[in-house]
Amino acid sequence: MLRTLPQTRLSQRLTMTPQMQLAIRLLTEPIMELQARINEALNENVFLEIHESAEWTVTERMGLPNMSSNGVELTTDDATLSDYLLWQLQLENLGASNTVIGHAIIDSIDENGYLTADFETIRDTVAPEVMASVDGIETVLRLVQQLEPAGVGARSLEECLLLQLTQLDPGIPGLELACSIVKKEKLVELFVSQEFNRLKQEFGASDEDLHNAIALVRNCDPYPCGSINAPTTETVIPDVFVRQIGNNLIVEINHSPLPQLKINETYANALGNEGGYAEYRAQLNQARWLIQSLKKRNETLHEVALTIVEQQKEFFERGEEYMRPMVHRDVAQVIEKHESTVSRVTANKYMHTPRGTFEFRYFFSSHLNSDSGRKSSKAVRAKIRQFVNDENLRKPLSDNQIKHLLSDAGIRVARRTIAKYREEMGIPSSTKRKGN
Repeated sequence: MLRTLPQTRLSQRLTMTPQMQLAIRLLTEPIMELQARINEALNENVFLEIHESAEWTVTERMGLPNMSSNGVELTTDDATLSDYLLWQLQLENLGASNTVIGHAIIDSIDENGYLTADFETIRDTVAPEVMASVDGIETVLRLVQQLEPAGVGARSLEECLLLQLTQLDPGIPGLELACSIVKKEKLVELFVSQEFNRLKQEFGASDEDLHNAIALVRNCDPYPCGSINAPTTETVIPDVFVRQIGNNLIVEINHSPLPQLKINETYANALGNEGGYAEYRAQLNQARWLIQSLKKRNETLHEVALTIVEQQKEFFERGEEYMRPMVHRDVAQVIEKHESTVSRVTANKYMHTPRGTFEFRYFFSSHLNSDSGRKSSKAVRAKIRQFVNDENLRKPLSDNQIKHLLSDAGIRVARRTIAKYREEMGIPSSTKRKGN
């Protein structure tokens, strides 16, 4: 008779140490919560101190940092277009004289983004502090006109539209013709009269080129700054800055709101190598672990942000229609980390880019099939929006017609999916759009 041996159940459990739990929390926390945690640690742990050269306080609203050491403060809910432009201007490092001129130009820009003062007035404004020439003011204005939003600092509708067009990728079909039309035509009369056949003859353009050019002009905003001054109580501080330098996109961690920590070596050395002082030794270990965890957090955040920018390069260059489908797993494979790490590090984080400030999750989307491979659902939404923007308001496109247009572009989407995307974007049905 065989004895039945008691079964021994073996299980492998991962016991998370307090240090591991802290490292995971730091990955997930947005920048304001992280700032509060660091300040709390500074108050409670005698072995932590701040590098004197790295003591910043920053508040940001609508993606605008308050770099108090440089004199731009956005500490209330009343941040304006002027605040937004001044913040961007300070990043250009123009020098003292050109900065004064830049401030005078920005002070003369109205709520819609147009420059309302002539050069003589601006020259009188900055004198006698700066004796500016007309050429000097023109040079600084050109720099201001490269700030966000595109079209700011224009002196006319035509210049406003040209500024927006010239910031697009030069390879976009119809762009050169669009610029020519804006330079030569009276646009309001043109779009009222719909004399597009005359344009074909005048510019020697094909139907396709003209269609692309008109679509580009229509997508420009004649009041590019109209929404900047809209009141909002939302506070956003980007964790990452993406800057365009030449043809390169540079990814930088936003260190400004966070004090840089170091160990107080005087106190640490006072402990010596002998036993005792267990409580203080535990504090010293906690301080070292916090500094190490913050460093690791920044490295991981930078890796993830850099991978996102590399994967979505065409979006930054050409716009939302060129967004690639991407999920957390795609980024995890590139940086050789677990998918859960990517999920944590992208939670509640923001990225300030030349195209605006976006939540990290904005860059992730599912895919749809197309003849040219996988297509991002965000790119498909952008194309639907583009079709609607370009439609004849007397005969707006039905969802079925949009389906066929997408099919012509090699993208296979069900009509019900188009209706779903349209409703999510707040676009009314074709019946309700008619005559709007």
